[in-house]
Amino acid sequence: MDQSSSAMFPLDNDQNRAVESGVNTVVIAGAGSGKTTVLARRYVDLLIKRKADVESILTLTFTRKAAAEMYLRIYGLLRSVSDDPFLRNQAERFDQSWISTLDAFCSTLVRNDSLRYGIPPDFSTDEQALTELLSREALTFLVESREDCLIALVRRMGFEKVRDGFIELATSVFTFGKRIDFQELLNTQLQHLQVEKKILMERAGEIVKQLEALDLSVSPRREGEKAREVQERLQGGEKTIENLTDALKGIRLPGKTSDPNLIAYKEYIQELRTLIEPLSQIERTEQAR
Repeated sequence: MDQSSSAMFPLDNDQNRAVESGVNTVVIAGAGSGKTTVLARRYVDLLIKRKADVESILTLTFTRKAAAEMYLRIYGLLRSVSDDPFLRNQAERFDQSWISTLDAFCSTLVRNDSLRYGIPPDFSTDEQALTELLSREALTFLVESREDCLIALVRRMGFEKVRDGFIELATSVFTFGKRIDFQELLNTQLQHLQVEKKILMERAGEIVKQLEALDLSVSPRREGEKAREVQERLQGGEKTIENLTDALKGIRLPGKTSDPNLIAYKEYIQELRTLIEPLSQIERTEQAR
C-alpha cells in the first residue's frame, strides 16, 4: 500500500492542502463537508511524514461526541494501514493518545498541578449544576421569545420537549462555565505562594544555623578557610532572599574530601542553592504584581 496518507481515501485539492500543510492551518467549512475526515487524515499524515508518536499530538474538540468520533476515525485509519510497522505500533499504543474535549484536557492540567492554580486537587465538574443552568436559560429563552416559528414548534411538540431539545443541543455543542474571577484567582495563588515562601525560608534558616554550628577550624586549611568565609557571610543580619543570594555568590565547593564537616558543609550549601531558585521566583512574582 502507498505509504502516503493521501492514498488512503481520495480528497479534493483544498482538503489535501489542509492535510499536508506544514504551518498552522484553519479549516472553515460547513456541516457535513468533511472537516473531521481532514483532521483525522492530518493526524495520520503527521505520523507518516514526521514520524510523530501518538503521545506527542494533542487533539482537542468542544464536545465529548466529537472527541469520540475523532478517536474512532483516526484509530480506524491507523488500523487500515496494516502493512506499515510504525503505524501498526502507533495503533497498538493509541490508548495513550491525547484526544479529548478542551475542558477535559484543561481539567487534567489543573488537576496535575492544582496547588499552583490555587484549586483543590479533588475538584470536579458539576454536571447537575450545568443541566440546571441550561434549563433556566432555555426556559428564559422560550418564555421571552416572540418568534412565530418557535411558537408554532411549542404548539406542535409541547413546551417541555422543546425545552429539553434546547438543553440537549446546548450540552452537545457548547461549553458552559462560571465566569472566572481572575482577581480572586490571583489572590488565591499569591496566598499559596506566601505559604510556600514561609516554608522555604524557615528551611533556609535551619540550614544557615546548621552551617554556623559546623566546626570548620579543624578542617583542611585551604578548604576550611573558604568555608569559614562563607560562614561569616551568613552570620548575623536579616536572612532575606537577597542576603542569602549574595552570600552564595561565587562559592566553589570543596572537591572530594573525607572531612565530615566539609561534607556536611557541601550538602548544606547545595540545599540552600536549591531553595534560592524557587524563593527568587516567588519574589519576582510578588514584585511584578
